[in-house]
Amino acid sequence: MRATIANAVSRKHVLPTAVAALLAVGTLVGCGGSSSLGASDGTAVTVQKVKITNGQVERLARFLGTQDATGNAVELPKPDSDAFWKLRADAAQQLRDRAVYGILASACGKPCAVADSAINKQIATIRSSSFSGSQAKLDATLKQRGITLDDLKEMLRSGEQQQKLVDRQQRGVTFTEAQAQAYYDKNIQTYTTAASKNLSHILVKSKAEALALRPTLTASNFATTAKTVSLDVDAKSTGGDLGPVSSSGLIPEIAAAATTLKPGVISQPIETQFGWHLLIVLNVPKKVTPFGDVKQQIIDEQLQVAKDAKVTKWQEGPVKKLQDAAVFANSRLAPVKETTTTTGTPVTSTTGTAPATTTK
Repeated sequence: MRATIANAVSRKHVLPTAVAALLAVGTLVGCGGSSSLGASDGTAVTVQKVKITNGQVERLARFLGTQDATGNAVELPKPDSDAFWKLRADAAQQLRDRAVYGILASACGKPCAVADSAINKQIATIRSSSFSGSQAKLDATLKQRGITLDDLKEMLRSGEQQQKLVDRQQRGVTFTEAQAQAYYDKNIQTYTTAASKNLSHILVKSKAEALALRPTLTASNFATTAKTVSLDVDAKSTGGDLGPVSSSGLIPEIAAAATTLKPGVISQPIETQFGWHLLIVLNVPKKVTPFGDVKQQIIDEQLQVAKDAKVTKWQEGPVKKLQDAAVFANSRLAPVKETTTTTGTPVTSTTGTAPATTTK
């Protein structure tokens, strides 16, 4: 399960707050029993020289399985159930990804290093915000959730490493004003409103009032008059504008009159259940939003697109290479990869695994 761009980019912002929320679920309600993976210090996953133990997988699986999607405490599945093996597989693949980012952060060097002091500061924040400053309460909750303080520190460290690695990939990515102009020119239709015929109305109480008002109206003063005299409350902000003549939302009497009304001509009074209406159809010319009005929006949006593309290329390159090279000691922990037969029929297989073995 390869980390997405969104996960990599947002990890820094959700930790330690999200970790604190995960820890705040409450007392673990679950099953005991020994691990079905084998000895706790046995190797479950290998990524280059990094070895992830069965104990690490089992602890994270329990952690993942102690709350549901809404954050409520739940009972853990039985150790040998398919549901728990799914938790183990999720845990193993998450731990693989932590190892991958750790390896890449080490290769990156000082710019991607995460100091112990930074992790300790985050632990202190969690302790203060969720556990009244009590280390004992934090330790008790960690035990209830099935993980250790070191496990928690590694969660936080991995999040920081991922963020630093992503920041390194995005460093130097730009989107200039000239590029924005070219984008604008290429996508000019996005910033163009087509010409249309729009309908406006003024609503009054009686036919006599409508007849008295009609001779005073022109195409140029219709909207201003609507704002001051129309009984339609929306007219104060819209000037009586009802949108395109072809709009399907018009009431039948209005729609029927609009189809025969020539642009710029004030209609005769039209009665509906709401009162008496005077209508006008106005030609609205095509409008092109100037580049200057959308320049910064284009730059901001396309800069993020360029940054995301850079990160995607990186994830599909060195990140995926390390992920694919990971060796899972038990095939039930490995990600399922879809392949195709020579006839194009999808099949599934596990990758990066040793022969399936289960030690009880």
